[in-house]
Amino acid sequence: MVAPDNEYIDPPPDLDFSEIAGLHAVKQELREEIIRPFTDPQFDEYDIGKANGLLLFGPPGTGKTHVATALAGELAYNFFEVDVGLLRDSEFGQTQENIAEVFELAEEHQPCVVFFDELDSIAPERDSGLHQGRAEAVNQLLRHVGDINERDTDVVVIGATNRPDQVDAALKRTGRFDTRIKIGMPDAMTRLAILETELRSFDGDVDPVWTDTTFIDAFVEATTNLSSSDIVEVVDKSKRASVRRNARGEVPCVSADLIMEQVAGVTEKQSADTAGEFLTETPDIDFSAVGGMDETKQRLTETLLDPLTNPELYDQYGLEISNGVLLYGPPGTGKTYISRALAGEAGCSFLPITASDIVSKWVGEAAQNIQDLFEKAKDVSPAIVFIDEIDAIASSRGGIQMSNTEEQAVNELLTQISTLDNSDVFVIGTTNRPDIIDDALTRSGRLGERVEIPPPDGTARVKILKTQLADRPVDTSEIDWDEIQHLTETTSGGTPYVAADLAKIVDEAARYAMSEAQPDDIELIAQQHLEQAIHTVDPSLASAHETDDPTDIGVGYY
Repeated sequence: MVAPDNEYIDPPPDLDFSEIAGLHAVKQELREEIIRPFTDPQFDEYDIGKANGLLLFGPPGTGKTHVATALAGELAYNFFEVDVGLLRDSEFGQTQENIAEVFELAEEHQPCVVFFDELDSIAPERDSGLHQGRAEAVNQLLRHVGDINERDTDVVVIGATNRPDQVDAALKRTGRFDTRIKIGMPDAMTRLAILETELRSFDGDVDPVWTDTTFIDAFVEATTNLSSSDIVEVVDKSKRASVRRNARGEVPCVSADLIMEQVAGVTEKQSADTAGEFLTETPDIDFSAVGGMDETKQRLTETLLDPLTNPELYDQYGLEISNGVLLYGPPGTGKTYISRALAGEAGCSFLPITASDIVSKWVGEAAQNIQDLFEKAKDVSPAIVFIDEIDAIASSRGGIQMSNTEEQAVNELLTQISTLDNSDVFVIGTTNRPDIIDDALTRSGRLGERVEIPPPDGTARVKILKTQLADRPVDTSEIDWDEIQHLTETTSGGTPYVAADLAKIVDEAARYAMSEAQPDDIELIAQQHLEQAIHTVDPSLASAHETDDPTDIGVGYY
């Protein structure tokens, strides 16, 4: 045991995995990779070496320090949390001596868990720009972690980082940090588990929120972008607010409304703190909400959905998984909507951006924005990055109008997409002008699949109209769908209707029916209302159809 007055090392923490809400997969992996090898005597009997190094990585606030502390408690090992700021020293050679002293103390007090937070700050990638003293410190850390592994000591070395790509590659090789575990943004079940755990410790009253499905759905939706520490902050604020608002002598109560109020406050603060960063959503629609487009949905299922949901099967058969797909076609055909539905169908995160979210007048900033976007996507994976009008940032390079900054942005985009293998991140780009997309972007390993989204054919138009009419007062059996199909084929000028036009037609028909309704008598949307709306709504492609450029239309049928 550690002496009570030890300045650096604490006795085994009074904390174990039972006090980690959610993160079931993470805890299971730690049991298999760390706990069992260090506690099961069979590993020594059969001379099976232990992996002494563990790298925990993921965005800030996801619980890496909490997990490291709980692991020490689960093992009943002493806990040595290294202050990285004190470890570094401006005097040449002193940082190396400090690192040596850390490992000497850890071995003296084994069994011991040594925890380095922000590992990337003391073990950055060694390149030509790294100061000699810092490079020597990285070498020293490599030697000690390797030595701990080779001598099979009862010391577990844990490093944590938000930027695993910035940690020196040699530390991630076999014999150093062999076990690498991602602790990403909490999923819905983990967020609810954290809420329940934190509320359980409140001595006041708590509304029966767990039987309130409306609250649960609202909480899950509103906390999509919140980290584990953010959820804890929500509960802490709710507790304090309940006491402040409590009448003297009454027991304070945390209500569902109070929790949601604090969620809004934390989310607003987060939005202010992270202005300019990329936020994610989990769409609440799937392919059932997409009218028609059956062949397109099948193609996207084969290209992206199946690999997202069955990656092991593709690996078993040696099939290459595409990193992304390019959707092309005229405006309003539903490229954005079907992409959002695909993310909902897969149950994955959706990061929608436009060129304006990325471009910048500052040299190098557009490229950095792209890098930040993909780092965010990896944090919340599985995820789909959706880049609307991708031609605005990835048009053919070398043109006379492309600036150096724009070329840097294209190069960074190509690099990021090329390195997505096995990251559970996929890219969907959309464009109305596939002819000006940089050829390098559509090569295999990037957006190698091209899927046309043309104006819908007759069958698809009827399905879209029926989908848009759902949940509105209408008797679809009284509508002549053959006639509606014929009327929406093209205008007299030959311009086709797209999905956005059909949605507008239904809105207009609903307004016509509503104008005829009486206070006590609902007027159903009928044939005449749809026909009136069709004659009123002009196809959005009308102006494009009048041009001589065939790429502005891209008409096709399913």
